[in-house]
Amino acid sequence: MHEDDNLRTASWVRLPENIRKKRFNISTECLFAVQNHSASPTLIRRSSLGIALLTLIAASLGMAVIAVLRYPSFLLQPGARLFCFEPVCALLIYAVGIVLVSRTHSPQRDAILNAGMLFGALTGILEVVNIGMEIGIPFFMTGPRAALGFMLVVFTLWGVAAYRTTRSLGSAGAGLLAAVSSACICMLIAVTVGFAGQFFLAPPDPAQILTWAEYRRSGWTDPRAFGLANTFESGLTHLVVAPIVATLFGGLGTFIARLKNSKSTSDGAEADGAGARGKMEVEAEVAPRTTGKKQFSCGPSNER
Repeated sequence: MHEDDNLRTASWVRLPENIRKKRFNISTECLFAVQNHSASPTLIRRSSLGIALLTLIAASLGMAVIAVLRYPSFLLQPGARLFCFEPVCALLIYAVGIVLVSRTHSPQRDAILNAGMLFGALTGILEVVNIGMEIGIPFFMTGPRAALGFMLVVFTLWGVAAYRTTRSLGSAGAGLLAAVSSACICMLIAVTVGFAGQFFLAPPDPAQILTWAEYRRSGWTDPRAFGLANTFESGLTHLVVAPIVATLFGGLGTFIARLKNSKSTSDGAEADGAGARGKMEVEAEVAPRTTGKKQFSCGPSNER
């Protein structure tokens, strides 16, 4: 009987300790859950952007395939396969880059990604408006001045992305990456919308293509096929040239940002130096007043 009572007493004594351990484990799990929840918005945003960009690439590739299948005579023209193959390779390279970037995580790269998302979407919308006006959706307006104006605004915004990122992170490389990522996002949007417009919504009129100087110099005999080739070449040009232009304008933006940062640093150093000199001057003025005063001592005096 005594042994059973001892066992019951020991079990009741151990019970609070077990409960405390369980509560500690639950609290730890909740802490990790809160930490993972705080990190989830960045991961969700990164994965959502990657999925969206890969969707744009898949849509562009699908529209290219459908456009060729709808007009098989395109492949009979000289060099037609090369015109189709080049933008497809460029889009696949973009896809590989998106997958690689989506697998990397760091606060600096998250800041670059945020800048690329913002300015890439903004400039992509401008490109969509420009393409719509060129093909007459919602209204028709074309000309060298309008196209040049849109290009300058888009390029300048890429430079602004580099400027802001360099100012915030203090890294010229981060600024360049922000500009290039903005350009890549912008061009993926523009190429997808351009393919949709030129292949399906408002394809160029073969009668107008006959008047193009490029068509007359090409040696092709099918204006509709030449229209497809022209769209493929335009998409390739946008995908290849945009990162180069973004590097140039991004370099200008990072240069201005570094000048501003260095000026701010020098102004701060001058202010600190002026404060230190003022403090030394005040101490120098106060010192002669205090050195002439008689020092009192609590000890015995030597004067007789």
